[in-house]
Amino acid sequence: MARAVQEFLPWYASVHRGAGIRSQLTSARYEEAREIMVRFVGGDPRTHQALFPRVASVVHHGGAGTTMTAAVAGAPQVIVPQLVDQPNWARRVAELGIGAAHDGPVPTAASLAGALGTALAPDTRQRARVVAGDVRTDGAMVAARRLLAS
Repeated sequence: MARAVQEFLPWYASVHRGAGIRSQLTSARYEEAREIMVRFVGGDPRTHQALFPRVASVVHHGGAGTTMTAAVAGAPQVIVPQLVDQPNWARRVAELGIGAAHDGPVPTAASLAGALGTALAPDTRQRARVVAGDVRTDGAMVAARRLLAS
């Protein structure tokens, strides 16, 4: 893992610097990356809830939790799906107009920059804010009430 991090993070940072934006990487797995990245935030979901409303976009793997947290925050997203349900979430984010779905699990500098261009477009940010107002966050409570009522 350490070698992969050392190879990936400078590339990742260069894409963001090339686009003229600061980068924030959030994952507990990249603990050893503190020296490479400008800034590091652990993978705690509460950190995402506090951070995502303040960022220009969220680049992530497309897990349901991260996708939902970014949508609730009104943050445009770039999803680079890796497996299972992540391509579905990527497709849905693109359909809603609240971000970009990367084509495949291995981005290049050019493909990630293109996806960031979509996510950073003013109409994408506006659409993400509109959709954020429509996202329900009480789904588990509603389901539990229905289950108990039956």
